[in-house]
Amino acid sequence: MIVRTMLLALVVLAAAPALAKSESWRTFASNRTTVTYANVDSAYAEAIAKICDTALAGYEGIYGLKVPERIQVRVSLDPKQRLALWTDGDTSIFLELSSENQLLPPAQSGVFNVYGFCHELNHMAIYRRMAGLMGMPDGLGQGWAHYFGSTICGYVWEKLGESAWPAPHNYYEQGGPGRFERQMQKVGARSSPEDQAAYLLYQIDQRYGKQALGKALDAALAARPRGMELVKLFRSELVKVTGDDKAAELFPESLLESRAAFEGGAPDLESLRGFRGMKVKADETGLLLYYDGDTADGKQSMGGGGHVIQFRAPEGKWRLDAVWSFGSRYGTPEPPAEDFSIYVCDAAMNVIADIRQPYSLFERDPEKWVVMPFDPVEVPAGFHVCLYFNATQSKGVYVGKHSGKEVRHSRIGLPYSRIGKPIADYDWMIRAHMTPVEKVGLKATAAEWGRKLARQ
Repeated sequence: MIVRTMLLALVVLAAAPALAKSESWRTFASNRTTVTYANVDSAYAEAIAKICDTALAGYEGIYGLKVPERIQVRVSLDPKQRLALWTDGDTSIFLELSSENQLLPPAQSGVFNVYGFCHELNHMAIYRRMAGLMGMPDGLGQGWAHYFGSTICGYVWEKLGESAWPAPHNYYEQGGPGRFERQMQKVGARSSPEDQAAYLLYQIDQRYGKQALGKALDAALAARPRGMELVKLFRSELVKVTGDDKAAELFPESLLESRAAFEGGAPDLESLRGFRGMKVKADETGLLLYYDGDTADGKQSMGGGGHVIQFRAPEGKWRLDAVWSFGSRYGTPEPPAEDFSIYVCDAAMNVIADIRQPYSLFERDPEKWVVMPFDPVEVPAGFHVCLYFNATQSKGVYVGKHSGKEVRHSRIGLPYSRIGKPIADYDWMIRAHMTPVEKVGLKATAAEWGRKLARQ
């Protein structure tokens, strides 16, 4: 796979970890970039700032795309951490190194640092202008960032030359257009989704030019689309910008469709074995389904994805009328003036209901249970609940995690998108409250359903 094997280890839109008190942090600020760094030579901090400043100007000047006026970059080196480069999708980039050798040229380190920063800036240019990533076609985000990262890397080369990096090298060929052109010549029908997405922009660039490409994409982003709407809007805007109806023919069906892709295969929500360890508690109006032991063993924010967990209703017809979550909000003292989504989904992660709730329901530390009632939604026997907070470094919700023996009911993902494998060692602290369509004995039903689940 051309794109994936060439990327620095990347996690998109993760929440920022806290600064380690034991490290001596320093800061370098340029016109548009502030670099906070620890255990790294200051020459690299200055180079990163200059490269990001130039790349931001390239996104604006070449493509007319709206990028942040100012960004923050944090670089840390610790032998105990893994190599990773990511963005919060808003204004921050994070580079974690385990060795200073990872800053050497790609021929020596295997790491494409100059390209990597240009790549991450594309995630900012696109994600911060979207209403959410739900339904983003497989490979699109990485493939498009690969095209833009490569071409902007070439722009940086033209402006700054090889001396831009403290360890000089030809990053035009090693990470920029030279490498990208060679990769695109190898793309075929069996290439990865990332390659196909990058190749689409490459074809548009070759046929209509970068200005037309950027103008069409900017117009599509102006509508604040969700992931499942972006490509279709882009296609429509490209036809308008170019005046060529044939431009639509460049878009493969695989990039126009949005459907869930389960890593490791789709879950079997018919068999009760998939719900081993689920607990059932009766109250005055219905049943509470959950896996946790009421204590958190950790917490996690999920940017670019959602907290997904599966449940199984008892026999008969049931409605979901509330979701509980143990967590806390982070970011500004005042909650964002926006809603988050509770997606109620079937076994294939098709949306049954998109329930909006205000961010203000969650308070800042400490974590606590938040009950979110809503109009009852009839659900199939096996179903998913997905909490999506569209998190960034500056806003989001930490959802509690509970470890235990009977786990593998939770995942990371979004409807109509890539869904991760079941998490092996914890479950999200998310609960589902069910009410029966027809009158039943709630305590008796809870006891019987609990016994059936325990036998699995």
